[in-house]
Amino acid sequence: MLYVRIVSAFLVCLLLLPARPAGLSSAQPAYLEIHCKHFFFGCPQGTLPTNDLIIRDIYALSSNDETKFADWAAFRLTPQEVVGAETLRRVWEKDPWLEDGETLYPADFEGLSAIKCDRGHQAPLASFKGTREWQDTNYMSNITPQHAALNEGAWKMLEEEERRLVEGGNTIYVMTGPVYKRGGGKERLPHCKKAYRIPDGYWRILGFYYDPECESDIPAVTTLSADEAGGDASQRILLAAFYFPQDTPRSAKFWDYFCRVDDIEKMTGLDVLNELPEDDQAKIEGVDDHQWLMDALYSPAEPGPAGVTARARTDSGAKLALGTGAAHGQGVSRAARADGRVS
Repeated sequence: MLYVRIVSAFLVCLLLLPARPAGLSSAQPAYLEIHCKHFFFGCPQGTLPTNDLIIRDIYALSSNDETKFADWAAFRLTPQEVVGAETLRRVWEKDPWLEDGETLYPADFEGLSAIKCDRGHQAPLASFKGTREWQDTNYMSNITPQHAALNEGAWKMLEEEERRLVEGGNTIYVMTGPVYKRGGGKERLPHCKKAYRIPDGYWRILGFYYDPECESDIPAVTTLSADEAGGDASQRILLAAFYFPQDTPRSAKFWDYFCRVDDIEKMTGLDVLNELPEDDQAKIEGVDDHQWLMDALYSPAEPGPAGVTARARTDSGAKLALGTGAAHGQGVSRAARADGRVS
């Protein structure tokens, strides 16, 4: 009888457990609530249960025990982090929060020049000149091997433009991470005892949220969530998504690598923006609606190459203007359309 009671009590407990959110990978533990200023409508889901979730003052990431690289990194950029006079240095360190078998050491990245790779920051060192926490970007958990042509070309160009947006008074949210394609590249770290695979490419998502009731574009909340946004949050969200293959040529421009958030989720198995209602996610993740970024960064006075609306760089940091409020300065306007997209 005691055995029966124990089994019955166990079944009752199972029935009382919260249901797993739709679309969540069976490998990913269902987090109840994680409050983090770096998350843009939710902590990315879909990683392995053995991953380590690391939340620091200037970024958050999910470190993969198997690949030894972060599956994603997320960080919020405001003028407070970006603008400053800190002297930045590349002083590589093992992540002190991870066990020896969970991460790599600086020596494991030796010899990258032989395969034409750099130590690529996921949360970029150069974006944190305004904080003394900049050294945290040099932990190896935040580093992945990127081909030098990509790291020093289109990737660097995009990071610089992100900082220019922030210097204009905006707050932006960035998510980024590696892509491993089935049957993909055969490159490995050359000096590791174990042959850790080099990613086949990298994705990046820029997020911007506009609150029409605030004079400032900087959200007053520390964690941006659907509950805090209220109503149809998708009407006030701007996204720009990118996928860069490892072999991206040095001369490439970032605007040639726009994609949809849906494309990134399919390549990685991740679920981002998961705190938004499914209908809102469908409206913004399935479209490539990046023109707001190009309009904010470049003057429309001169036509750009390959169909890009503009290529003339604005003189100073680009202040995004959404709606008609004079407090938002000059920039890109955004209005809801009947089909749920924005224009």
